[in-house]
Amino acid sequence: MPAPSRHPQSLRNVDRRGADGCLTSRGPGETACVPRRRDRARVPARTAISIMGRHFLRVAAALALLAFLAVRPADAQARQWHVDQAGPAVGDGTAWATAWGSFHAIDWGKIAPGDTVYISGGSSGQTYKEPLTVGASGSAAGAITITKGIDPGHNGAVVIDGQGVQPLGVEIYGQNYVTVSQLEVRNTATAAFSVKSVTAGVVLEDNSAYSGDTGDGTSRGYDVRDSVGPNAVVVRRNSFSTPASTQAQTDGIWSSNNNGVVFENNRIVVSNSDTTGHSDGIQSFQDISITVRNNWFEQANNAPINNHGIWLQNERSGGVIEVYNNVVLAPNLIADAAVSHEQLSDWGHISVVQFWNNTILGGDRALQLNNAPLDDVRNNIIWTEHAGGRGIDLKGTAPAADQIDYNLLYAPNGYAGYIEGIHTFSWSQWQARGYDVHGLSANPQFINPTAKDFRPGLRSPILNAGERLPGISVGFGDIAVPHGARPNLGAYQEQPSGVTGSR
Repeated sequence: MPAPSRHPQSLRNVDRRGADGCLTSRGPGETACVPRRRDRARVPARTAISIMGRHFLRVAAALALLAFLAVRPADAQARQWHVDQAGPAVGDGTAWATAWGSFHAIDWGKIAPGDTVYISGGSSGQTYKEPLTVGASGSAAGAITITKGIDPGHNGAVVIDGQGVQPLGVEIYGQNYVTVSQLEVRNTATAAFSVKSVTAGVVLEDNSAYSGDTGDGTSRGYDVRDSVGPNAVVVRRNSFSTPASTQAQTDGIWSSNNNGVVFENNRIVVSNSDTTGHSDGIQSFQDISITVRNNWFEQANNAPINNHGIWLQNERSGGVIEVYNNVVLAPNLIADAAVSHEQLSDWGHISVVQFWNNTILGGDRALQLNNAPLDDVRNNIIWTEHAGGRGIDLKGTAPAADQIDYNLLYAPNGYAGYIEGIHTFSWSQWQARGYDVHGLSANPQFINPTAKDFRPGLRSPILNAGERLPGISVGFGDIAVPHGARPNLGAYQEQPSGVTGSR
């Protein structure tokens, strides 16, 4: 609209332009169809600035929206990707019909936080003979998930077979916020699952690993190294198994140089009777802080030496190694330790290990501590039946007596404890030295130890006989400690029918 005149005008002087800018009618003295410039409204400066500001804000908002869409937040636009070696030779991964045909073909540049990569197991299982090397990171808002297919025709077992020569099955090297689940890896020449240099958000869960026979090398289950950060790596609900005999080192779990890694609710069974490789349920070497809880570590073999349930060596100062609610079985380990923490005399670090609420059965030394003066041992069941066996074996610089208490030591054919340079001790002698002042020496009366049922029976002395410890509210199998009650000794917190939990 033209700016209003300051003076009244007659109707004939009102602008009568058409769309072409010419006058549509003429008054006296006007020429016909004389093109005229459109009158520009006179906008006050303050109003003009306001309009420009609104325009700028609209442009900025549009740019922000484009940027928001470009980063593709996990919760807004998570996508599904597909891998199927039985699929097309060339695909873009967006559907099963156009799946990537191999792990090598995965375009990791397309995979964003919150996305899921499904691997086809066919209708009844599918074996891949190549490693899966993860090439992208998720974010705190959404992890990248890698798992087997869930659709009919693709939800069979996914097996990665190293054929005894391929070093790794699944490798995560420096990528964060990645979850790998429901994969089966076997016959790898170094490790089934390998995680290195992670700082946050990596989870291995519900997988299985089988070492196979790879000769005299290594064939571990879950190998985690050089990872630092609170819960940087969580390894949970996985399983591991071995052949009956192989010279390979078939540790179920290997952990080294980690600070903030968690191993929980795993079932590790070592059937390998060969002692060449020193095959342990878990071996921790030079870690700072890790958590080992609610796991089953079993030496299901005839190895008399070297194959331990838990072996911790040369841990670093500055953290705490937490070992609690684990079941450790090594019934045939007649000349070695079922569980051990060893700091070599020339190592130079003094570490802290908390052994709390574990059920340890076997070994001629059920629990061995070597140069471990800061270790804390409480609420454990420690049972050895071997002739001359020792419940707790102390070498080098030992913990103070009050750091070992509330344990049940059962050694019907041996000794409650041993201190290097002094000798073995009966239960009464052990207590006289200040150890396990609140402890017990008795048969724990499990429900059925022959059937590996180590829950407390109705008249078990371990019921509610423990000390309340910080951070432990559940036991093995995630059974909660009864409210207001003292915990049971050992890993299991079940209360048999008829037990009030008031002891």
